[in-house]
Order: sequence, then structure tokens, then C-alpha cells
Amino acid sequence: MNDSYGQATQRTTSCHRRDDTGIYTLKADNDHGQDQADVEVVVMVAPTKPKGPLKVSDIYAEGECCLVSLVIFLTLLNLGCTIEWGPPEDDGGTAVTNYIVEKAEGASTTWYPCGRTNGDTTKCQVVGLKPEKEHRIQVYAVNAEGDSEPLECVDSFVTENPFATPGAPGKPECIGGDFDNFEMKWEEPRNDGGSRINGYELQARAWKESNWWRAGEDRHSLCRYGKCLQ
Repeated sequence: MNDSYGQATQRTTSCHRRDDTGIYTLKADNDHGQDQADVEVVVMVAPTKPKGPLKVSDIYAEGECCLVSLVIFLTLLNLGCTIEWGPPEDDGGTAVTNYIVEKAEGASTTWYPCGRTNGDTTKCQVVGLKPEKEHRIQVYAVNAEGDSEPLECVDSFVTENPFATPGAPGKPECIGGDFDNFEMKWEEPRNDGGSRINGYELQARAWKESNWWRAGEDRHSLCRYGKCLQ
């Protein structure tokens, strides 16, 4: 469509695609001759999807442990991972302003936001994942014209709990005592289960009997029966 305004003429077109971007030549002529001018036209659209592959790494858990009568209880406070991707091959004609990260569990088709970065950052820490669950991650690029198609990780992944109960401590050794108590020491376990050991519990039983009772507890690998050493 052509519109004339005095000495100016405006041409309006529609239904352009991104590949219509380029240099266009405008020509004008009358009875006295002709002239022409080149015009650069940039068609701005939403960006293409971020460049893959979408990498998932550093799956981690944050939590706290407590020792209650020889049983270690683990409370997971946070579980997440790190993801990385590449910028889109085409930003759509205007800068990418940010990326949106989403997650889904198992075969679910419902996606939930779980991360957001600026347009110059293609790495994100994803938090709020559930332990021992299968997860999928996808990321969008966003510019002033809209959102890209999502880049989804090729494979799903399971967020395994990296914490476990510790290994057994070394064999207790009696290092002294008197008529009503004795001192014991032992080596720390080689494997702490991924979390700091909060304490030890010493159990004892009478000779040739099968029943054990709690004889002492301490945060260190040295204990006296009846009274723990500080």
C-alpha cells in the first residue's frame, strides 16, 4: 500500500518473514528522469531457540544430618543442578533480553519456571528439584518480539541423593580405666556418607550376654564408659 504525504511517500507491506531482511532499492522516475536509493530493512521476530545441546551437570543436594540412637536422619533442604546452553543462531533482529528455564517431572507435559538469566548469561543454577525423581529441563530465549521455541535436554535425569549413612568406625580399643569406668578410642570411618559426622554412640554388653546398652556418646573418637571425655 502506498500513501503520499506532500513530498514523502510511505509504502506499507505485511506478512514479512525473517528471511525478508536485506537491502531494498527504491526507484522513482518522472518526465525529467529517475533516481534511486538503497534502504536496509530488518524484519524483527522472536529469536530462534537456544543452541544445543542443553548440558546438565553438578547435580547436588544440600541438607542436614542428625544422629539419634545410631540412626542418621537426613533432611534435604535443597536439590538442584547446573545447566548450560548456547545463544540462538539468530536473535530475531533485536537483542536477547533473557532466558527462561522450565522443568517437568517424569512424562508430565506441565512445565514450571525454575530459573531465569540475563541475555548475556547462558548458564543457570536450577533449584527446587525433588530427590529420586526423573526430571526434564528446557530453556527459552526471549527478546522484545517474544519467546523462542524451547530447547529441551535430550535425556531426562534422576536427581539422586548424594548423601548416605557413614561407614563403620574402626574397632574400639580400650586405652585405660579403673574399677567403675574405662576409656575407649577408635578410628573415624573412611567414608562419612557425604556429610560431616555429628557424633558417635558407644554400646556395651556383659560378657556372654546378647543385650547391648548405650554406654556413652561423644562428638570425638574418644570416649569413657559412664562419662564421655570432653
